[in-house]
Amino acid sequence: MHFRTHIRQRLNSCTLLEDACAHFDSLFERNVYLWNTIIGVQAKHGRSMQSLQLFQQMQQESTIPDNVTVIHMLSLYTRLELLADGRRLHSCLLQEMVASDVVMGTALLTMYGRLGLVELAEGVFCQTKEKDVTSWNAMMKIYAQNGQDSNVMQLFYQMQLTELDPDKETGM
Repeated sequence: MHFRTHIRQRLNSCTLLEDACAHFDSLFERNVYLWNTIIGVQAKHGRSMQSLQLFQQMQQESTIPDNVTVIHMLSLYTRLELLADGRRLHSCLLQEMVASDVVMGTALLTMYGRLGLVELAEGVFCQTKEKDVTSWNAMMKIYAQNGQDSNVMQLFYQMQLTELDPDKETGM
């Protein structure tokens, strides 16, 4: 078994969160995969502030975040309604990544949508080059939650012009 996989499995399998944290702290060398694992474990156990602190520590140790890290952080920023932090992450790390990564783009537009920032969500949606059904559904949901029914229908019709088929989440 690859060492990195073994360590990640041990972190995920710790029955007590403190055991996982102690194990992580004892590691001499930490890579982005291990950081993602411990940030995710903390968030999964409702310890959002600890996840934020770990992300700051990760940056201080010069570990470059990847798209998994960014998705974890966007989810945390959304849950904690930390718009300024989400926007800073967007501008610092995501300019090119959002356009080319549908999962990251969808996570970012969802963050903006949940915070009621429809125009920013639209901007991300438009910047995302490759859209999947999930991203289309997310944008339609944002419009619906903000009372923009005509935009929901317009986007639905635009989606039909693509090669994507609506799914059960599309709701049409």
